[in-house]
Amino acid sequence: MMKRILVLTLCLALLGGFAALAEDVTLSSDASDFVLLSEAVPDAILEIRYYSTYNFVGDRIDGYEEPLAFLTKEAAQALREVSDDVVSQGYRLKIYDAYRPQMAVTDFMNWALDMDDVRMKEYFYPELDKDVLFPQGYIAEHSGHSRGSTVDLTLFDMTTEKEVDMGGTFDYFGELSHPDYTGITEEQYANRMILREAMLAHGFKPLAEEWWHFTLADEPFPDTYFTFPVNSDSVVSDVVEAGALEAPSVDELAQDYFGTLANLEAGTAGASLKTAQAAANICAFAMDHGLWDPEMVNLHENIFAAFESLDADTQARALEGFNAVRSLLDDCLEDYEANRAVFEDAGAAETMDEVMYDPLNRLAWENLRDHTLTMGNDENVG
Repeated sequence: MMKRILVLTLCLALLGGFAALAEDVTLSSDASDFVLLSEAVPDAILEIRYYSTYNFVGDRIDGYEEPLAFLTKEAAQALREVSDDVVSQGYRLKIYDAYRPQMAVTDFMNWALDMDDVRMKEYFYPELDKDVLFPQGYIAEHSGHSRGSTVDLTLFDMTTEKEVDMGGTFDYFGELSHPDYTGITEEQYANRMILREAMLAHGFKPLAEEWWHFTLADEPFPDTYFTFPVNSDSVVSDVVEAGALEAPSVDELAQDYFGTLANLEAGTAGASLKTAQAAANICAFAMDHGLWDPEMVNLHENIFAAFESLDADTQARALEGFNAVRSLLDDCLEDYEANRAVFEDAGAAETMDEVMYDPLNRLAWENLRDHTLTMGNDENVG
């Protein structure tokens, strides 16, 4: 009986909250002031938790249709300054969440009503009963994330190649997550302060209950909650807007793509390191030309024409180099950590981190690979 009363109380509270939302705030589907975080802050590592099932709900959240992160242009610019700051200290930013569509918040609210769904309790709220999450404010009818200038993040140590120990995990519901919580080690507390000080220095304000949560103090849309989903169709890339997404020219492909591949010499001393360096150069070429766009006009035709412009010996060496690079990069797509050492030894780990930790950059390589695989005589590159 008590459970029924509690659920009824929560339902009434939620209905009241939705009514307040409709009356007091503006909803908008206009994404024109938003940018893709992987372009605005290229050093950031993305781990979009609500696209995965490792979150306090245990399912992919409504509205997260691709593992991307968006922010308003103003917030993204400020975060780029934070990134430059922490990179100079030996860290990179790791992003858990940024813009959150209103439909995702509604998904959280619906989950909060289901008292029987406690699959993720031991990971995210072991000290609390689920029925207190809404009354105590852990779940609310709308979120600052939906205004587009709030980000959840941590630090990644480039020396240890691990997340920095913050003394608690992202989205843990409890006092442990308060930034000033003293029940952690001095080092863990100091790590929280490194992140906090960098964010505050560049215009963000913190949240008293979550060490990972920051909002741009001068946010451009303080009363507007956005509804567009998180997918690549919602936010137009700055590269696209600038009209720069034209296929690389035949000459560029002949010199910078096939030329790079043809310079590999399989079976020689240091061949694996040369392959790793070539792979990084090829990926950088794909990223710089926006090749993550699978609809890029004339890409296949230009690749084929560039290949045909080469003499027979260069063609043969380029195909051999392509197969070596493709094998290495496809292994990385399966398990990057197992293959990262070869890129470190080749001095190319930073470039490859940008590829493997960012889904759009991975798509850039995959698009170039797939177009190459379909050119001319397929058995030569199979």
